[in-house]
Amino acid sequence: MVGDLGGRLGARGEGEANSGRLKRNQEYAIQPLKLRPSARSTIRAPAPLQGFQNEAGLGCRVFWSEITRQWIAILPPVTPARPSGQRLVLARPRIVGHSLIMLSPIETLHNPSLEEFRAVCQGGQVPIKLTGVVDHWRARELWNPDYFRRVLGEKTVQATSGKDGSYDRPLYESLTGNEYMDIVEGKTIREEQVYLAGFSSYDHPEFEDDFDHPPWVPRDIMLRIFVGHDTLTGSHFHPYHQTCLTQLYGQKRVTFHAPGQFKRLYPKHILANSNNCSRINFRKVDRQEFPLLEGAESVETTLNPGEMVDIPLHWWHTALGLGPNISGAFHWGAPFSHWHFPQPGLRCLFRAPFKKFPWMRKLVPEGLRNS
Repeated sequence: MVGDLGGRLGARGEGEANSGRLKRNQEYAIQPLKLRPSARSTIRAPAPLQGFQNEAGLGCRVFWSEITRQWIAILPPVTPARPSGQRLVLARPRIVGHSLIMLSPIETLHNPSLEEFRAVCQGGQVPIKLTGVVDHWRARELWNPDYFRRVLGEKTVQATSGKDGSYDRPLYESLTGNEYMDIVEGKTIREEQVYLAGFSSYDHPEFEDDFDHPPWVPRDIMLRIFVGHDTLTGSHFHPYHQTCLTQLYGQKRVTFHAPGQFKRLYPKHILANSNNCSRINFRKVDRQEFPLLEGAESVETTLNPGEMVDIPLHWWHTALGLGPNISGAFHWGAPFSHWHFPQPGLRCLFRAPFKKFPWMRKLVPEGLRNS
């Protein structure tokens, strides 16, 4: 057999032999793999279930195909081109190691166009401070404790209270706008910190004419308004949204930790209602209970009136109001390509059905939900 093969190769020539071998390899490559039928392969589902099996199999293939496509999209993108005719110079913020608070400022971009914002901020990489975006807002001049007192007056507001920067439990008593503004201005002292956190501009249309949407924020997104005095919002991340936080009165100090610091921030139980929050009391950090925090890397910025900060998806952030302060935030859905894996991306994927189907949350033991 070897001799015959050698004779044929000699007759055809070396070039023709290589061509034939390549052709045979190609033929073999496209032939389907044939397996011996086994006992398991002969077992068929009842006729009513065969259609379900086919649909389920197709659904799984489509699901994993989409996951693969999205996973590839998560890879670091090519640096986007600068807008034509414009010179955009912006470095990444300097993130260095420290226990909790950093004095190194993040980078600032003044009044960016839509193209500039997309090129710099929508990559979801690092927080960026934005200035000059809200200078034309009426809220820039009007929003202060006196204005909110005049607008809210005797209207009922739903404030929340909590300790350690957690405002999950609503107050049992209703507050009028005047009563709450007394707390903001320090005229009334409460044992627990009270915070008018995230009430919607849809619920209070009297504020609708005081602000506008930046070019990169969808027009149907509401503005969530935060009013408080020395309030601390503990470290947390937004599972599915990108955020622009705008300071309109007073100052707010925001400390960021990158998604890669997930374990060092000690997140709450994955089945907890506030599973995107840290267990650490940032007013008085217990270094013995949370030793990994010592090696966490952070970057900090202080927002003055009229300044905005873009908070990328999955970035941990702690917000401390310095005295009476008023701010607003836009939250809109971030693309899957901005997700950070393995954490907190995997946690957010696991929690997504709980967000969509409220009945699933009821299956979680109450002790875990409130942990």
